[in-house]
Amino acid sequence: MKVWTILIVVCAFGAAFSGYWTVASAHPSASTPSTLYNYLEDSQYSYLATLSPNSLYNTTTLTPGNGTLFTAITRWVNLTFDFALVSTAVVNVSTTGSFQVAITTSAWTKPIETVPLRAGVTDGTVESLVAAYALNVSTIGSIVRSIDLQTGFSPGYYSVVLTTSLASVVTDGRSVTHVATAPFLSLNFTAGQIRPSSFHTSSIGSVASSDPVVTPSLTAPALLPVGILIACLAGIVVAGWFLYLGYDGRIDDLPALMAPYQEAIVDVRGPPVASSTIPVKSWDDIVKVADTIGLPILRTVRMPIDGDASPTTVFYVVSAGTAYVFVHNPDDPTPTLPPGSVVPSGAAATATPQVAAWKEAYPRIPGADLGSLDSFVDWSDRLNRRIASFRPQSPVRVDAETLVLKAVGLARRGELDAAWTVLAQAYSRLGPWGADGRTPRGTRPLDAKPGR
Repeated sequence: MKVWTILIVVCAFGAAFSGYWTVASAHPSASTPSTLYNYLEDSQYSYLATLSPNSLYNTTTLTPGNGTLFTAITRWVNLTFDFALVSTAVVNVSTTGSFQVAITTSAWTKPIETVPLRAGVTDGTVESLVAAYALNVSTIGSIVRSIDLQTGFSPGYYSVVLTTSLASVVTDGRSVTHVATAPFLSLNFTAGQIRPSSFHTSSIGSVASSDPVVTPSLTAPALLPVGILIACLAGIVVAGWFLYLGYDGRIDDLPALMAPYQEAIVDVRGPPVASSTIPVKSWDDIVKVADTIGLPILRTVRMPIDGDASPTTVFYVVSAGTAYVFVHNPDDPTPTLPPGSVVPSGAAATATPQVAAWKEAYPRIPGADLGSLDSFVDWSDRLNRRIASFRPQSPVRVDAETLVLKAVGLARRGELDAAWTVLAQAYSRLGPWGADGRTPRGTRPLDAKPGR
């Protein structure tokens, strides 16, 4: 029983550990950044072109999408740049940068002008910046032709590129964020036309907190901890079951239970003389009888019989010719039930190889009704009276008394067929019997007590 108890404790610790492991693997902690605020950068180029009087358009001004710019009739291109930084939180923004104009070809680049820019906002959500530049088309053409004459290189096309480089510092009292952007507009001079590139650019960003948010994410648990958990739970169930089966009123740690009652226990060589015996179920029951009557507990040890693996220790409390008996044998699965237990007549016994062997080795008791509990009780009393005629230390008496006690225990737990088989062993041990098989033969056995 100690082994099963230790196994339960070990499996309990294993189940607790693997259970924690399973939960941890099924709900791993995930750290995700906490967003303080979002922001939007928006850059927009536009122009207003001034034309010479012409027969093509009924106007001397053009805006994007209203007509093609021809180099021959275009005098000025007034460029504007609008920038906005929009935040979802109240912030402070400081922006610096420049507006750069350059002529580029496939072979060279010529800077034309750089205009410094500056903007800012305090405790706001929108910062805006506006820049403008007037591009003289004829001046640009003169510069290109001059370089062509000097270098002897005549490009097939050239472009005027406007680049706005901005750097912003955004603060919200909890963090400092640096934002940079460089939108550009290209005016391509080719085949007598001025063709602008994209006018609009935008980007979205966010600012994260330095303290991430830890959130559980449900995933399938790992197989290893689940397997260990199932094995530990199964071990607890199996060990608990065997521990339960092992606790039937018998004493496994006999010295420990007897220790408090050593002064009341008397060792004897054989069973005491008694006219009747009453089996009790447990050690506690025999102690109660001794305390109630005020008599000592007699103890005797019987050597193994019928294949039992361990000696049997029997305790008696004798009063007025009646012996209260508790039998301890760790290897004997048959409990001795207390008086008053009722077994239905004709109860079936478990058919075991041992019972079958006993039936072949020992004859049936003459006149016994194997389906009647009353007949079994009658024969048990008859054999007890026969047992009382033998000397207390007689081996025949010791063996027969043990068999009768075992048979009574089997009958009281409902195994009447096995009980009759064991009782037949006692019957054969207590012979010789008379011709009717029911009464002892006239001559006394050699070890019979004188005067009986």
